[in-house]
Parts: sequence; C-alpha cells; structure tokens
Amino acid sequence: MLVADWTYERELNALGFAGTVIFMDELEAGEADEELLGQIRKQAMDMDPLYGIFTSGSTRGAQGVVVSHRSVIDFIDCFTSLFDITEQDVIGNQAPFDFDVSVKDIYSGLKTGACVELIPKQFFLSQKAVGLSVREAGDHSGMGSFRTVYSDYLKRALRTRCLSRSDG
Repeated sequence: MLVADWTYERELNALGFAGTVIFMDELEAGEADEELLGQIRKQAMDMDPLYGIFTSGSTRGAQGVVVSHRSVIDFIDCFTSLFDITEQDVIGNQAPFDFDVSVKDIYSGLKTGACVELIPKQFFLSQKAVGLSVREAGDHSGMGSFRTVYSDYLKRALRTRCLSRSDG
C-alpha cells in the first residue's frame, strides 16, 4: 500500500506501481474504524517497526534499516531532555522527511508540543533568512524563545570540553 498526495499522481503512474494507492484527501475524508484501531493497538509492541530508511549507497550499495517505535521513543526522550525542548519552543526543520535527521524535529515536536516549522529550501544557507522564514509562518506562542537547538548543544559541548581540560 502507498499513501500519496494527488500532486504526485503522474509520477505514480509512471512508476507502474501495482499495489493499492490511497490518497491523503481520501484518508482525511474517511471515518476511523475505532474498533479495528483498538484491536491493532492491543496487539502493538514497542519493538514493532515505525519506519524504514535507506542509505544513499554512496559508499556501497544502498542499505535499509528498520527502526522500531522503542528506538524512537528512547532516543527522543533523551534528545528532548538533553536540549530542554518544551512546548514553548519552535523547531525549524530543513531536513527532508526521508532523511533520518528529520526524526529529531518531527518526534521532538510530537513529544513536547513544540511547534515544528518547515523551512523552505531557498533559506537553507542563510541563518538570517531562516529566522525570517519562521517569523513569516505565523505568530506562535513561544516565538520569542525561538532558538537553534544545535547551537545550544555546541555551546554546552564546548563548555564541558573546556571545563574538563582545565580540571586535569
């Protein structure tokens, strides 16, 4: 089964995909089968696959990795704690959703309630433009606390490294 947006219908036809294609608007218009969902949830395990991701194959042939729910839960618990991400934060995402780096942004937002803003590709190379892009997206509570999580991490890491060197 493949879930897609109508804007990709031509590309899907060109692929010759023989499986079932469900379009997003059909999913959104349909009613959830709560009884079936309840049965699925009762059988679900934390080690069940959440997603699969493939390498680019730049060093060898492309390789796939299946990531479980538990792996993402454990990672995001640590990640959001380490960077103190809360519902007051706005996370700027520039990684495509098929790239594993996007997991940090997507699931940190889902766990904490932080706002995740998708940064348009044309702004990737300019920090000033990234700030403008996020501001243009709308007035969010916590916008004043917008920060670059990775810059906070770098500052902490450097401070820790400097302190540990001065001790010994």
